[in-house]
Amino acid sequence: MKVYTNKNNHFEFSYNLVSGKFDLNYNKQCEIKNCFSCIQDVNFKKINNTDFKVRKLIEETKINGKFGNGKKIVISNYDDDDFVLKQIFYLFEEGYLFVQLEVSSKAEYTTNYMAPIIAEEKDSISIIGKNIRTLFVPFDNDKWVRFISYPVKFSEQSYEFTAIYDEQTENGLVLGSLTHDEWKTGIRVRGKDNKVNHIEVYGGASSEQTRDVLPHGNIKGNIVYSPLIFVGFYDCYKTGFETFGNLNAKIRPALKWNGSVPFGWNSWAALMQTLTFDKYIETSDFFKKNIQYSFNNNSNVYINFDAFWNTLSSEKLVEAIEHVRHNEQKPGIYISPFVTHESSFDKSVIGTNGNYTYRDLLLKDFEGNILPAVDGLYSLDPTHPGTIYKINYETNKFIELGVDYVKADFLGHAAREGNFYNKQITTGIQAYNYGMTYFVENLSPSKAGKDIFISLSIAPIFPHGFGHARRISCDAFGTIDQSEYLLNSLTYLWWMNDCLYRYNDPDHIVIYKTYDKVSSTWNEALSRFNSAIICGTVMLNSDDYQYKEARERAKILFTNEKVNNIAKTGKTFIPFSGNKGEKAADIFVRNDENALFIALFNYSICDEKQFDISLQDLGLSLGKKYEVENLWKNNTIIFEFNESLKVNLACASSTIIKIHT
Repeated sequence: MKVYTNKNNHFEFSYNLVSGKFDLNYNKQCEIKNCFSCIQDVNFKKINNTDFKVRKLIEETKINGKFGNGKKIVISNYDDDDFVLKQIFYLFEEGYLFVQLEVSSKAEYTTNYMAPIIAEEKDSISIIGKNIRTLFVPFDNDKWVRFISYPVKFSEQSYEFTAIYDEQTENGLVLGSLTHDEWKTGIRVRGKDNKVNHIEVYGGASSEQTRDVLPHGNIKGNIVYSPLIFVGFYDCYKTGFETFGNLNAKIRPALKWNGSVPFGWNSWAALMQTLTFDKYIETSDFFKKNIQYSFNNNSNVYINFDAFWNTLSSEKLVEAIEHVRHNEQKPGIYISPFVTHESSFDKSVIGTNGNYTYRDLLLKDFEGNILPAVDGLYSLDPTHPGTIYKINYETNKFIELGVDYVKADFLGHAAREGNFYNKQITTGIQAYNYGMTYFVENLSPSKAGKDIFISLSIAPIFPHGFGHARRISCDAFGTIDQSEYLLNSLTYLWWMNDCLYRYNDPDHIVIYKTYDKVSSTWNEALSRFNSAIICGTVMLNSDDYQYKEARERAKILFTNEKVNNIAKTGKTFIPFSGNKGEKAADIFVRNDENALFIALFNYSICDEKQFDISLQDLGLSLGKKYEVENLWKNNTIIFEFNESLKVNLACASSTIIKIHT
């Protein structure tokens, strides 16, 4: 047999056992031809599977399990039995496939690069469409990074997943990693004239985007695996993202949360480093007297300390938390477990009985040099016993204080490549899993005696499963550009909600003024509030209530029961249209059992905007009468749709419409 072929209702897979190359054809809508695999050893010598003299199909078995039904195909590439490169394919009737490499070597093999899929010949990849785009996906949410939809000729490397799709029809190819135990996965796409000429999906990514200055760490053993790679083509790439997310969740489920969507307040945007006992008490009292009985979820309201809570004395901290509880609220707190400041290098590490200074814990390169700062902060080695003692001390203190919410920040530092204390750990992702596993276990119900909500702030998209929520973007404040920035992330990460994490965290909701920034207009405040409502979500305000305008806006925005009820379901809206280039979608929709919700945003600071939304695209019936409700104007009309829904929005404004179906 020279060519192995497997065909189902979605695609045809073929493997040429002579050349060592494989093809994938999605019913002529998408073709990937002449693919091969590649590995690189510690001496930077690359070996393609096509370089081996012998190739054999050594396994063809039926699979029927949690990922679907289909066949497992294993191709063995070798010159002799001492070193074998296996290409493992899982071909699912559901329309997607997985690809993974396995190196089996009698001598220990060391590598920091394994690419299950490379295609680089001209016209190797074709997708039907007039405007093929590639999505830049960042590794984390730091430094106000954005998702960007590029014309194929301007493509940038993505991390962990991406889509190559036609902008008009939205049909596209989705690729991504399903395992996140050892590797950072990179996806390189290059093209010209609306055609993709190169694609490379590999484990071993390291760049400024991953916050690294060192190459990806080595993985070694007699048997070494690449990341498991997902490939699927869809009529709409959004469906592909949802499928990709669900498969990831089957491998590593979201961290279980037994509670409801958190409502309340966080101190950072409002006060930053000026946080005091009096301000914390003032906010707690304002919520209690004015909005608590409207802006809550199952009577739960969180009043959260952010950074600089440790400027309070132990006595004042306990008094503040007791005051919050007296006001029938839940206290929250902040931690950044894997970073320190240069000014603390020679200070004793808390929880270590003076055995370590922070300098001892710093992550270093293989020459002993401290890694450069990121965000002005220096990385601690997640595997160092001093870091573990520090986390143990801090989490035990939180449990002793009785906090109900923990915001964990700057976690990407734990995923940086370095020379780790624990020599069994050799890559940044291994270190991240090591440190975060310990952190989460220390706040688990079995340890704390209750559920403590954990929200990850600055953190990689993957690995997941270490928080009940992950902030979907970098810091987002109160002006319209900040709402648009936040919604850029929701445009491409909505699917994480109730999948990788129970909730997407839209960051603190500023409705008047961030501490060190200009105040927002009323329209901007409304848009910032709506942007949080639709994320599926965490509803934490952050304003300083010494300002009358902040108090007045809160009494209006936070007491709209119909809008608050949307957020309480914890269900995200889905991007509908408007996203192009680096811009967020400006229409988002959510289908409930008896209603269709439409969220509209005008990102312009000076111009009105008219929305004209196709009935057919909304899934509604022409000529049928619907009850249409604008949830911010408190009016309902009976509307007979003939062609489209038309809505005008003032500059920087937004609204949420409910169509009773």
